[in-house]
Amino acid sequence: MQTQTIIQHSPTEFVANVAEEVVERLKPLLNKLISPTPEMRLHSRQETAKILNIALSNLAEKTKNGEITASRLGSRVLYSDEDIKNALTKIRTV
Repeated sequence: MQTQTIIQHSPTEFVANVAEEVVERLKPLLNKLISPTPEMRLHSRQETAKILNIALSNLAEKTKNGEITASRLGSRVLYSDEDIKNALTKIRTV
């Protein structure tokens, strides 16, 4: 015959134990959802033109027309990854 042990907990202890178990089970999921913010990378005009596969003169024209946003640091013109991504336009396929 098996002996069963009954342990009685206060409601506060019970809730604390359940909450701890839930947190432990959710940690792997939370770690996937919460990741460090990627570092913002800035590119020179030459790097940006190479990434977009266009000439420097075309990049200057697109910047002047507002097709791509640039930032200035002193005399340097820089483009963030987000600026480059936003400059690309989506096309519809038939």
